[in-house]
Amino acid sequence: MSFILLITILSLPVVALAEVEPFSEQDRLAADPAAEVIQSSDGVKATDEASMASLGRVARSAFTQTIIDREPQDQIISLSNDQDAVYYFTEIRDMSGQEITHRWLYNARVMAEVSFQIGSNRWRVWSKKYLVSGWTGLWTVEVVDQAGTIIHSDIFTYTDAELP
Repeated sequence: MSFILLITILSLPVVALAEVEPFSEQDRLAADPAAEVIQSSDGVKATDEASMASLGRVARSAFTQTIIDREPQDQIISLSNDQDAVYYFTEIRDMSGQEITHRWLYNARVMAEVSFQIGSNRWRVWSKKYLVSGWTGLWTVEVVDQAGTIIHSDIFTYTDAELP
């Protein structure tokens, strides 16, 4: 019975959503596979995938309970376990055409990984993690680039709800 419960808990879904917005002309040029050289804003030229990845960054991030019009509506640093889900939002800059992953960790154990293709030089993505009330403690989400490098991470605390 406990084995079935464990399998059920570990198979709880993680929902991933990404923004789709029109490309600007600059985004179209940067995403063009025929272009061999991409120039960053500081004048450094990148000609291979490894050096392109180092140009990107996470401009903003937040744990939130609500996303409206592709924007987080609050910022959570602590969430009580009477809530069963949380979103992780990131705004990615200068990584068009690359892939990033939201890696959800609890007690240093990977609980979910959600990957996104970045569609332009400013791209907002979010993943949603369903939580079990017994999973209290520190949660970390690492933003990992396609080379496997952690480019950003954030932590929130999942706490026991206060009794009335």
